[in-house]
Amino acid sequence: MRKSYGRNSVFNDFNLEILADSIAAVTGRNGCGKTTLLRIIATLVGFEGGVVEVSGVSLQLSGKVARALVSVGFPNQRGLFPNLKVGENLLALQSLGGGSDPAKCEFIRTMLGGMWDLWPHELSTGMRQMVHLSKTFLRHAEVYLFDEPFLSLDQVNVAKFYQMLSKLRADQATVIISTQAQDLGLLPAGTEIIHL
Repeated sequence: MRKSYGRNSVFNDFNLEILADSIAAVTGRNGCGKTTLLRIIATLVGFEGGVVEVSGVSLQLSGKVARALVSVGFPNQRGLFPNLKVGENLLALQSLGGGSDPAKCEFIRTMLGGMWDLWPHELSTGMRQMVHLSKTFLRHAEVYLFDEPFLSLDQVNVAKFYQMLSKLRADQATVIISTQAQDLGLLPAGTEIIHL
């Protein structure tokens, strides 16, 4: 696969295969293409050449089908309705994203605890990050993308994110995380590390 921004080549003849039902972490220096790779997989940005497939579906041929297979979480993303509490936001966004999974909803409700009943303006930066990770988790998908999930998370919320990853692993989902080198120690055992 090839990807560039103007004269700046991000990927040139880049090859990568991530096994299904696994957790992989993409790491590297700032600007090396970690987020760009996730955005390509999520069909949020295009690429110049090569083939990118998600669960055997070519992104070039059927981006709409591929997008249905992928759930994406980027840090500090927008998307919470200010007139709905956190739990109401998550339930509404889950129904918009392809239906409701009562077991996942109950898992998130229990994990978030008191955050479930807060208004978006009452959330700290770390709490907001946890809610956005929850949004990604709640969507039904085969591949889950988490860009810099450890940003602004304290140890309590890192442990909660681990619970999400454990649940996704038990559900046989594929998880791809982009992260900084200093956060590699926060990843679960068995995570495949990909250095860009």
